[in-house]
Amino acid sequence: MSKSRSKYKSFSLWKTLLIGYGLLFSPVPVYSKNMRQEDSLHQDEGLAREIPIQQSPIFFHETLEDKLERREKLHFARINQPVAVRNLYLRYERRDSFGEMRLKKPKSSKNRIKRILKHIDNLANVANQEHIKEYFYGGKLLETANNKVTRINLNEFALFTKDYPLSEDEINKLLAEIEKIAARYHTNVHLSLGTIGCATSDGRLFNMAIYVQCGANPEISTVTKSHPIKEDPRYDHYAYSSREEVAPHSNQELSVMIAKEGIVAALPSPGSKVKAVNYNPLIVCKTKGGAEFIVGIDICYDHEQQHTRRALLNKINLLIQNTENNYLPLQREHLIISNTIAVTEEHLISQIYTQADPSYIGSHSSFRGKIEEAKVIFEEENPVFGAKFFILAFPEHALALERDDPFYDVYLEPKWKSRIDIANQKAMTARVQSRRSKPNLM
Repeated sequence: MSKSRSKYKSFSLWKTLLIGYGLLFSPVPVYSKNMRQEDSLHQDEGLAREIPIQQSPIFFHETLEDKLERREKLHFARINQPVAVRNLYLRYERRDSFGEMRLKKPKSSKNRIKRILKHIDNLANVANQEHIKEYFYGGKLLETANNKVTRINLNEFALFTKDYPLSEDEINKLLAEIEKIAARYHTNVHLSLGTIGCATSDGRLFNMAIYVQCGANPEISTVTKSHPIKEDPRYDHYAYSSREEVAPHSNQELSVMIAKEGIVAALPSPGSKVKAVNYNPLIVCKTKGGAEFIVGIDICYDHEQQHTRRALLNKINLLIQNTENNYLPLQREHLIISNTIAVTEEHLISQIYTQADPSYIGSHSSFRGKIEEAKVIFEEENPVFGAKFFILAFPEHALALERDDPFYDVYLEPKWKSRIDIANQKAMTARVQSRRSKPNLM
């Protein structure tokens, strides 16, 4: 017994000496004050634990610029974690898809804002319950679902009111109340609220989509139709305003313009972050897991005019020119909110698209999805706003595709794919230089 213990002690001694020798002469990272400061920066950035990236050890020769670049690469990897979207679609009969404009039995216009808000709250609740059913277990979000989005989609004109459009005061109230509704539901629940008609006091009419990202700090975005056409439903004494009329000196080719100050100031309430009349169709969405993706919205005939596609190419050019230091997320989805228009593949910005249109139900998940895969999850015979409807749920679809996938960026020419890489590399360089100049990082 004593001999065995002696051998064990001898073995442990040699093991200790060998380990000590290895620690003494191997290039081990030295954790200095600067490194602890950098670690705190990682915590501030909230880097996701699931990022599939191997961090390289920090050796004596690593400079501050190396550290900052490594951090930016981690951040870039985080915002490009794979995202999946599960679409729910509010389905009307074609004749009933114009909100309350063409209802045979019109409802009262006196309480229309309350009814619209109740309708939106009901739809948000359906989407939220579906999100819980699909991605929660035991009351908690699955770790694998941090970057999975559930979105409910309404078609163009789905929130149009009877007789006259929303006034400036009404749209102010509506947007403020929608923000309160969105705060009650889970992050990663999105609402694409078709379009609604609103007007300025001088009779200019706008066809506006509202895109909502729910959560404790909700994001509300609006996109206004740039190219109204004569077939669009109209109100007496109001005339549609196009982007060209609102901003006649804008660059026609770039097709992305915020309305001039007088109109922007007329619609949102003072201090509001929302620009109600907004012709920029690109919305950056963020998930609970820190991923980001672009939703590009075309409202019907805007798709024919390649509005979103031109806006994206303009965005890439701005990044190339180094006028912005933000990254362009690699994942994109083209969202077409329409009422009878066919998709033109050459006008898309992504291989993944969703269309909310009562006449083209078959393309709602993506061109890879089929109507046979959808299922009815909810029906409403007598809704508080509009006509009867049912809700279809499609299987989730991934936005992230590998570069060797035959469908990867199939709708962007090769030169634009390479320009996206150049733009992001320039943004990374600019961000590193900007952070390097801050005293607290030195």
